[in-house]
Amino acid sequence: VGCVLVDWLNIISTFVLQNDATSGSRFVEVGRLARFLRIVAILRLGRLGKVVEELSHRHFTEAARLTVQVFGMLIGTVWVGHIMACAWYSVGRDFSTDTGGRWVEIQSYINPDLSFEYWEMGIFYQYICALHFSMAQMTLGCADVFATNTVERIFNIAGLLLGLLFSTTLVSSISSWMVDLQMRRKDENDKMRKLRTYLRQHKVDSSIAHRVNRQCQARIAVKDA
Repeated sequence: VGCVLVDWLNIISTFVLQNDATSGSRFVEVGRLARFLRIVAILRLGRLGKVVEELSHRHFTEAARLTVQVFGMLIGTVWVGHIMACAWYSVGRDFSTDTGGRWVEIQSYINPDLSFEYWEMGIFYQYICALHFSMAQMTLGCADVFATNTVERIFNIAGLLLGLLFSTTLVSSISSWMVDLQMRRKDENDKMRKLRTYLRQHKVDSSIAHRVNRQCQARIAVKDA
């Protein structure tokens, strides 16, 4: 996550400075800072994940932990999409082409009177287009960017296979977490219903039964937290 944020900061700063003819030294400084922050983010990524997991198990309920897990999966999706977007941009700009075409040279038509090639636009727009393409690959969606040579088509095929695996894993993981949460809730409700039935059958005083129910609910809440 930190790496993605650092790269986004680098892209945005490049977009802001790219039209400034006197900003050459600042480009170098931003690049050095981005590389340093990326290294720091990579070194602290594992520790951050452990801290978040420990805090979630210590302070969050089951439902809150499920929300955190889903949010983490979405963040992971953005991270993978960012990596694919950077790779797709590199393929379109730096790799050899056997057809003479590259995706960055595709003519994009906004309307009959307005068209442009992707390489003519700023770095930020090119990155967003690449990110749109990579997210479409992972979610098996569609994008207006397409492959124009063999290398790009190979990358596209690999992206579709990765997207198929990633999307099915994402859906199955979320479904598994939700089913597990529902089973836990069902088990808790069954236990509370049996307790209330027991208290009612043995004609326990209502005030005592109420305190017993509250105590059991409190213990269940502590167990889930």
